[in-house]
Amino acid sequence: ANIGAAQLREADGLDLARRAVDALEADGLIVHLNPLQEAVQLEGDRDWRGVLAQIARAARSVGVPIVAKEVGAGLSATVACALVEAGVAVIDVAGA
Repeated sequence: ANIGAAQLREADGLDLARRAVDALEADGLIVHLNPLQEAVQLEGDRDWRGVLAQIARAARSVGVPIVAKEVGAGLSATVACALVEAGVAVIDVAGA
């Protein structure tokens, strides 16, 4: 199952993530980051406040490992460490 990180901030974001995992009987949840791509899209999500906290909540509540995926610009070591501390099991930067 997968969801955009910005969508986790929405009122029903965690519920949407849980429903996707349940509906697909998924073994994991991929959370797409890609803020650079979002910033340049006409209707992209530009408000990323609270995303890390929501990723941490998802890691505690969806019942499957979380994969953080960022293929556009990669991740700094600081951000990668913060994601791991938030409970992310895998970080995917393939293609960055």
